[in-house]
Amino acid sequence: MIRFTTILFLFCTISTQNLFCDDDAYSIMQNHFNLKSTNSSIKSISLMLIDSSGRKLNRSFTEKSRSKKNKEYNYIEVIAPADIAGVRLLSTPSKDREEQHLFLPALGKSRLIAGSGSGGKGGRFLGSDICYYDIEVKKIDDAKYTYIKQEIIDERLFHVIDAVSIDSDCPYGKTRFWVSNNQWLIHRTECFEKKPAN
Repeated sequence: MIRFTTILFLFCTISTQNLFCDDDAYSIMQNHFNLKSTNSSIKSISLMLIDSSGRKLNRSFTEKSRSKKNKEYNYIEVIAPADIAGVRLLSTPSKDREEQHLFLPALGKSRLIAGSGSGGKGGRFLGSDICYYDIEVKKIDDAKYTYIKQEIIDERLFHVIDAVSIDSDCPYGKTRFWVSNNQWLIHRTECFEKKPAN
């Protein structure tokens, strides 16, 4: 009886710790999302794509974001190189989920980015490793979080947190974040492929 009680106590302790960690993970991510305090922003972004042979491709674009009535709008326009300049991506909130529309100037029309796979949210943006899903506007309740561990990198403390998206079209099984302590900035992200269904 004493042995059973000890095991039961140990089980309850582990369960409580896991519950605490998940609550802690949510709290840390909430601090991160609270950093977005402005209603609108404009960013200039540059990407350098390096293939296996060392060749480099540069991509430059502007990103404009706006928050209105608790809804997020995101607009991206490619500036360079010239052969894809004018490509635009508009992300707008809809009733159930965010919608993305890609405008291709060569065709003079836009198309809806919908669903998963190479033609949907899992497709690559501008030939990079960034998926259309990656540049959606995210909200804290779009994923479930698990606290993994603390890690010290370059004498700085980071919280390592796993996020599993509730969006069935998400191309990743999970995403791991390294969130800086007290600043709540994400300094590193690792994305894991979905496990194939049996």
